[in-house]
Amino acid sequence: MFVQTDEPGGNRVIACDSHLHQVGAYATGGKGGVLGGAVADHLGSQGSLTLDRGHHLLYAVNAGSNTITVFRARGARLTCLQVRGSGGEFPVSVTVHGHHVYVLNARGGGSIHGFRPRRVRVLRHGTSGRWISSSRALWMTAFGKWLDLAANQRPPSGAWRGN
Repeated sequence: MFVQTDEPGGNRVIACDSHLHQVGAYATGGKGGVLGGAVADHLGSQGSLTLDRGHHLLYAVNAGSNTITVFRARGARLTCLQVRGSGGEFPVSVTVHGHHVYVLNARGGGSIHGFRPRRVRVLRHGTSGRWISSSRALWMTAFGKWLDLAANQRPPSGAWRGN
C-alpha cells in the first residue's frame, strides 16, 4: 500500500506492508500543495496516487510544483523513473485507463491533461521516455455541468472557468 505525504517542502510516497507498518519512504522530486478551503485533504480530491498494476507503475501528483512523478513499483519498493510537467496548474488527481494517464489540474481555469507514456525507463544519469500528450480546458455552468471546450460546447452566460 502507498500513501502520499503532500508536504509543501518536499513530497514523498510512503510504502506500507499489509499490517500498515512503514517499510519505505520515497521522494517524488516535487512539492506538495494546499488547496484553499481544504481541511482534511490538502488537495481536496481523490486519487493523488494511482497504481498501474499492468505496467508496474505508480503515478503521484506534485501539486506545489505542477508535476507528476512516475515510479516503477516492485512490491513495496519504488524506483523513480521520471518527473514531468502535469500539463496544467496544481495537479490534484491522476488516473490510468488502458495505455493513457490522465491528470486533473485544479487551478488556472482547470484542465484535464492526457498522456500516453512510451518507453519510460531509467538511465544512468537521468530518465528518458517519449510521451504523447493533449489537454482540454474545462468550464462549469451555473448549474454545475462541466463543458468540454475541445468538443465545441460553448459556455452559456453564467458559466465560470475553473478557480
